[in-house]
Amino acid sequence: MKNLLITHTDMDGVASAGLYLHVTGISDYKVLYAEPYMLNEVLKKFIVHPPKKIAVFDIGVNPGVFSQVLDAVVNLRAKGVEIEWFDHHVWEAEWIKSLTERGISLFLERETCGVGVVAKHALSKKLNASPDFLENLVNGVCGGDLWRFDHWLSPFYIRLVRRKDPVYWKNIVLETISRGIYWDKVFEEKVLEEFEKELEELSELSKNMDVDTFEANGFKIGVVQVKEDVENSFLASLVLSRCGLDVAVIVSRDGKLSLRSRNVNVRDLAVALNGGGHLRASGAKIQIPLTVKMLTTLSRKFLVEYVAGLIKENASHLKRLGD
Repeated sequence: MKNLLITHTDMDGVASAGLYLHVTGISDYKVLYAEPYMLNEVLKKFIVHPPKKIAVFDIGVNPGVFSQVLDAVVNLRAKGVEIEWFDHHVWEAEWIKSLTERGISLFLERETCGVGVVAKHALSKKLNASPDFLENLVNGVCGGDLWRFDHWLSPFYIRLVRRKDPVYWKNIVLETISRGIYWDKVFEEKVLEEFEKELEELSELSKNMDVDTFEANGFKIGVVQVKEDVENSFLASLVLSRCGLDVAVIVSRDGKLSLRSRNVNVRDLAVALNGGGHLRASGAKIQIPLTVKMLTTLSRKFLVEYVAGLIKENASHLKRLGD
């Protein structure tokens, strides 16, 4: 294996890696899908038998694992591994300095999504990419990932690949995009299936929102447990509107938190919880105490209430955008 691609588990990550393959023409590669809090463990696995090149896509830095990521990078670079990193999340200056000093090629753009970063910085490797393919892929994916929904493909793309989807499906989407195809019949079938499941779940949710709401640091915040058949961004949008919230927190049983807001900087709160992301959309992975896990098997309210307490303790990190 000459090339290792490590990419995020959502549509933006899959599309970023697919576009990279398309514009570089790489054929000898392996793809791994990872969350930011897993990056240190993924990199460590390849220190003994490293590839010639590693490319990372749509994965920001989580402060909780950055030192371990840096250690892994140092070891990989000592073995001559070339590393490229394409991302659009918020990076601290010290992270950038630490990695660039180790010879990492960082391509960071906050105004676009991951696939937009790849389109801007890797496109020179192949000049004959179809403008129609690039326009629809980049604007469609970015519209959904950045929560703008200003392209006709955006609501479809955000449902096309979800983090819970199996690896084989993500590989199908990645390989299709790598061939310069931005939409396919099999994509349509998958999205229609997602729509049907989502409508059924939302119908039930509209009868019982089941959101724990509270005031903290001058903001109205709501915590709700993840719904398997509803994308977190859509779930957050619904509860933000229906409950009149400033911040929505979506929690999974394994401790994954998705923070969403229209007018509040939630990234600083995510960083305080060893996560990261964007100003309006961030995430973190927390440790759930065993007692809470056990009680959650009886009622999910215990998980929601635990997370609500954690958010209250750290709500001082929330700031209104523009302040």
